Amino acid sequence: MMRKLISWLSFTMAFCLLLSCVHDEIYTASDPASKEYHSKSLWKEDEKYIKNVMKIYSEHHEEIKKGAGEPMWDYAMTMDRFDESFLMVPVAEHGKVVAVLNVPRKGQRVYFTYT
Repeated sequence: MMRKLISWLSFTMAFCLLLSCVHDEIYTASDPASKEYHSKSLWKEDEKYIKNVMKIYSEHHEEIKKGAGEPMWDYAMTMDRFDESFLMVPVAEHGKVVAVLNVPRKGQRVYFTYT
């Protein structure tokens, strides 16, 4: 009896996890280059900084963009420090990441480089 209960609970948890993952994939696949920002990070760090960088990028899109692909802002993450001074954004084309947009901040200026 106890074994059945444990297996049933395990199955229920796995099923719920599967549903949440499928929902995430459907939500992401709808329009990866949408203008609306929805962070996929588990930590929700520095969203204000990310939105400010998105604004700067959209204003200077023509000068910054190199090659094909669109930045996937939903997957942007701050790295290395907790002072909002470095950001990495994957750049995807046809569903595959083709580059990473690095955005270091020095003083009041941000710089966009592709790797």
